[in-house]
Amino acid sequence: MKKINTKNLTAIVYEDGEVKLQIFSNQKHPTGYWSKDLIKSNFAIHQDKFNYDYIKNELEELFDEAEVFTSQIEELLHKVKYTLSIDDLAEQISEVVSEQIQETIAWQTEDNEFASNLEGDEYLEFAIELRNKIVKKLK
Repeated sequence: MKKINTKNLTAIVYEDGEVKLQIFSNQKHPTGYWSKDLIKSNFAIHQDKFNYDYIKNELEELFDEAEVFTSQIEELLHKVKYTLSIDDLAEQISEVVSEQIQETIAWQTEDNEFASNLEGDEYLEFAIELRNKIVKKLK
């Protein structure tokens, strides 16, 4: 899960590709402290539906002049798109890297006692675990 923020908007990007919108109000206190109060927190939606119109419609339900949020909407969408692109790239890289590591391990452990422990389902589980660790570190 990753949180992406602007002054009044937050997008929470989940590992399954869904995105949740949160809308905040900011208020400056006489002491100089800024409070950020949650106004609305929607259910997560698929990333394809998380677009300018969706966010604008959610803001229009709360504010008469949602146009003042245009730059924040654009900033948030840019950051979300960048985050999703990085995650997608990590997935692609991890497949190549984990395959190379698996081949190296298989080659290095040939005729070795360790190799006999990595057969069938156990080897597949090892490969999946390795891939997941690589993806997590790349993100």
